[in-house]
Amino acid sequence: MAIPIAIATADIHIRSSIPACRNDNFLEEQFGKLEFIINIANKYHVPIIVAGDLGHVAIWGDKLLSKVIPVLKKCDNEILVIPGQHDLPYHRISQWEESALSVLQSSNAIKVLLSGKPYTYIFKDIVKVSVNAFPYGVEITNPDKNTKADINIAVAHMMVIKNKPLWEGQQASKSKILLKKFPEYDFIITGDNHQTFTDTYQGQALINPGSMMRTTIDQINHKPAIFVLYDDLTFKKIYIPIDSNAFEDNYIDNILSNDEANKR
Repeated sequence: MAIPIAIATADIHIRSSIPACRNDNFLEEQFGKLEFIINIANKYHVPIIVAGDLGHVAIWGDKLLSKVIPVLKKCDNEILVIPGQHDLPYHRISQWEESALSVLQSSNAIKVLLSGKPYTYIFKDIVKVSVNAFPYGVEITNPDKNTKADINIAVAHMMVIKNKPLWEGQQASKSKILLKKFPEYDFIITGDNHQTFTDTYQGQALINPGSMMRTTIDQINHKPAIFVLYDDLTFKKIYIPIDSNAFEDNYIDNILSNDEANKR
């Protein structure tokens, strides 16, 4: 029987501001979804791996921090986070200690992973997992050959697409090319692209979880999800519950009206 080893997620974007397109209690919804992810991790008794942008901005207010920390601490296992550009002051990895991530780590709510020595853990005294971190601005490299692990995971915050560019002229890495370039990794988890997709190649898997929340009108059909990773290199998608009526009707009508006007 396959053994679950981690939950993969990304682009959580915890925030205190409310997107213009939402008409629900957005602030409470984001905490509910965060607790859903933690409950799944506790169910499987595995750590959570966040591929960047835990927060929407680098510096959080005390009110937001005080509300988030108790929620994160409900996780029975570690929450492993790499910094994305939204987590970093001025998008600079050298200043991550001035960010909310530093406060959360000091509060023992998360563990921040930076590039360099991989983070390893042994799951159920059976499976040794090596997590190699590549925060925003750091390119993926091959895993350390001295780290003898059963499963090697790369976690990167970089724009990756599966097929077509998201917009004309976009420069982004393609998932299949990454898998072929780094065959030493069993899993590659990426963040930054808010769409959800997976790709596989010769037993490897690239997982781009997508965003936890729907914050723009073009995400109205987005179905947020997390992924359970298994020791036999398979994975399972679990959808995060959403409110089908969360978007502001007037906002949608205005967008559609403007689109029609622009076509004339």
